[in-house]
Amino acid sequence: MVIPYGCITYYSLNEGTGNIAHDFSGNNNNGTITLTSTWIAGRFGNGLWTNGSTASIICSIAIPVNFTVVFWSNFPLNVGTYKTMIDANSTGNQNAIVIVDSNVLGVYDNDHGSNFNSSGYNVGSLSGWHHIAAVGIDSTHIQFYVDGASVGTSSNNSSRSINNIGNFSANSQQWGKFDDVRVYSRSLSAAEIGILYSTT
Repeated sequence: MVIPYGCITYYSLNEGTGNIAHDFSGNNNNGTITLTSTWIAGRFGNGLWTNGSTASIICSIAIPVNFTVVFWSNFPLNVGTYKTMIDANSTGNQNAIVIVDSNVLGVYDNDHGSNFNSSGYNVGSLSGWHHIAAVGIDSTHIQFYVDGASVGTSSNNSSRSINNIGNFSANSQQWGKFDDVRVYSRSLSAAEIGILYSTT
């Protein structure tokens, strides 16, 4: 089940071949998959593994302050201190909406000079496929959900245009294995996040 209202990008990643992540939201936000990414068996059908240092989906998705990003992720993640899933890097500033620093989920917000902002949730104990959601609830907070349950809130919101999925735009922060990426131009409610978790 897809909650259509406000969905501006939907990468099912079921292509299984080629270098295009097709947007099935109807907004034509197709992404370019770099050649160092690997197609894998995903949570549903196929998925993607950003296992190379330059592996990612390159895209351009403008988002407002109130937004939602949801995806399925396979754990454990790639080896490394930083693992970036949703990159919103701007000229001269590094920003990441979904990033893991030493197994802690959070946001990297260089616009405000605060760098990594923890949600307080450690992903180190996760194994297999899990549903992750990041919700921009106002200009200073992003709320995180794992498997439909709220797990913490970061203190800053680095929302802007998403330009890389699965890695940092300057590379070498590759996330790992993921599937079924959706971006919404509004803040989904906890009930809606629960629906996406239980029906996708």
